[in-house]
Amino acid sequence: MAVGANNNRFYFTLNNGNPEPRWWREYFLVTRAKGLRHDGQRIDFSAVNVVIANSGGTYTLPVGAGSETVGAQETGYNAQGESGTNTNGSHPYRYPYRAIWIDVTQINTTNKTWGLTPKGGYYESHIQITTQNAAVLTLNLAGQYWQTAWNTKPFVNTFSVERIYTQPIPYIELEMRTTLASSLDIATIRYLSTVDKARIYISSDASGIGTNFVFTSKDGSATLPYRLAYQSTLSSSSPVEITMANQSFLTTKTSMESPIDGDTYSVHRLEGKVRLFLDPLADPPTPGVYSSNVYVVVQKN
Repeated sequence: MAVGANNNRFYFTLNNGNPEPRWWREYFLVTRAKGLRHDGQRIDFSAVNVVIANSGGTYTLPVGAGSETVGAQETGYNAQGESGTNTNGSHPYRYPYRAIWIDVTQINTTNKTWGLTPKGGYYESHIQITTQNAAVLTLNLAGQYWQTAWNTKPFVNTFSVERIYTQPIPYIELEMRTTLASSLDIATIRYLSTVDKARIYISSDASGIGTNFVFTSKDGSATLPYRLAYQSTLSSSSPVEITMANQSFLTTKTSMESPIDGDTYSVHRLEGKVRLFLDPLADPPTPGVYSSNVYVVVQKN
C-alpha cells in the first residue's frame, strides 16, 4: 500500500525487488465497454466513459456475451445482435455479443511523492477485479524509470480463479462422484502473460505443497476427505489427479487473437478446470455445512 496516500485511489509504488511504498504515483481509471458481435463486427455499444476514481468502484455491464446457443422457438440473437425468435436457426445465440471487453485508461493525478523526477527502477500496481458470481481477476501493471541491471523486474500477468459454486454443494451432488471420470467441475483457472512463463500449483495449504484435501464441518467436529483433479481446457487431455508427485502445471506459449483489434499475439497461457471427487463411503458423513480451502499458487518460471 502507498504510504501517506489518503485518497483511496490507485497507486504505482516502487519495487526493485524490495517494496518501497513511500515512492508512489496516484492515478484513476476511465472505462468503456465494447463488444464483438457474432458476425465479427466490433461495436462501441456503451457509448459512454465511466470513471472509476476510487478503489472499490463498480462498473455494470448491461448485456452479456458468449457462444452459447438457444433452442428452436426460443428468444435469441442473430449474428448482427438483433433479438428475435429462433426459427430455423435465424436467431441462434443466447447473447448479442461473442465477447465483451472493457477499455481501461489510466490517468495520473498530480499527487506523487517526488518533485521533478521519480526514483529510478520499477513501479508496479495491482488491481483486483471481482464479479458478483465470484470470478476474480488480478491485473498486474508495471512501469519503469531508469532501471538498472540489478533491479528486479515485476511479475507481469493476469490471473483468475472463477468459482462455479458460491453456495454449499449438496451432498447428493457429490456422493456418486467417486472417480476421475465422474468428478465435478468446481472452478476454472486462467493465467495469461505476454512476458512471463509461470508454474501453477494446486494445494491444500498456502505453501503450495500440500495435497491433503479435507472438508471440515462448521463446528469442527467432523471431516470429509476429498480429492482434486486438474483438466486443461487448452488441449484434449484427460483430468489429472492432484498428488504430491503431480500438483503443478506449466504455462504453454501460444498465439492468441485479440477480440479488441483482431491482431495475433504470442502469450504464455494456462487454462483449466479444477474437479472434485470423493472416495467411496460406506456411510454418509455427519449432517452439516462443511468447508475447505484450496490454494492456487502462481510461481514465475
